[in-house]
Amino acid sequence: MSRLKYMRDLCPNTAIFVETSNTGLTRHLINWDLCSDCDLLEEGVRLPDRTGTWQFMSCNLLQRPTARFSLSLQDNFESFFWVLVHTCPCFIPSSLSTSGNLSRVLKEVFDHSRWREVIFCWMGGDCKVMVIKYSQYILPNRTAAPAITFAPAPLNTLVFDLWDIFHDWAEYHSAVNKYRITIRDIYRPHTDLLLDSTEVLRLFRNAFENGDWSKDNHRQEVDWPQEP
Repeated sequence: MSRLKYMRDLCPNTAIFVETSNTGLTRHLINWDLCSDCDLLEEGVRLPDRTGTWQFMSCNLLQRPTARFSLSLQDNFESFFWVLVHTCPCFIPSSLSTSGNLSRVLKEVFDHSRWREVIFCWMGGDCKVMVIKYSQYILPNRTAAPAITFAPAPLNTLVFDLWDIFHDWAEYHSAVNKYRITIRDIYRPHTDLLLDSTEVLRLFRNAFENGDWSKDNHRQEVDWPQEP
């Protein structure tokens, strides 16, 4: 028998709706870090001083859990990217679902965390950094991990174009490149695109309106990652 869960933030924005043959619709929560086992409520969330779901937090927030800064616009944009990259493989056929690596990759990229005794806090995002900075799971032949590809071509384009912007933002603001003016100038055009929501919304709109989407139903039923 599965353990009871206590949901602390149940609202329309915390679930995605999926069609089913039996009941018509079912819901899957997308803010698991705000769910707790009823017998473990005293443990709290991993970053109690911050709002948001662990799986969808930006690299910056996960890597700097004690930094005194508020959630930025760019952190929110990156969260849109992580929601997309996490949700799509669960419902749309991809190279992950055909290779049988879906659950492993989701847990590796989105659930990774480690306790830092020095700062007395949980940290995470190591695998997300590999995705953003080193194109793991994004570009082929760059790492040992193959690129994730989806059946619908517009979705592949959307994921890559979003990643490209976040990659350049990360490189521009990297401490290593702080005084490398020539290198920063290369990344600057893409970096400026994250100063407001115009470009991110444009990419989503272009993908939605793309005529290359198949008319077939690409939705799939997959096994969601189970707790150990």
